[in-house]
Amino acid sequence: MSAEDFAINARVRQALARRWIRHQGLEVGTTDGVVLVKGRLDMEPGGPDVPGEDFPQERLVRRLRADLVAIPGVVDVVMEFHRSDRS
Repeated sequence: MSAEDFAINARVRQALARRWIRHQGLEVGTTDGVVLVKGRLDMEPGGPDVPGEDFPQERLVRRLRADLVAIPGVVDVVMEFHRSDRS
């Protein structure tokens, strides 16, 4: 992994934290500026609640994608999420 890809990974993890996304269960990687984020999509406890929505996943993913493509050096973003059962 290049130094630039390593720096992008750090910024991706910051973006996940800003959106209250739990990083456990996620794989984050960057190769030549292409970011891959995949795995289980869960929110951190105490994160913001949206009235009327149990889990606003589509909106969250759109906003996260926008955050990631704005990172300098990112040329593409691939996201493959699944949601774990929340009981």
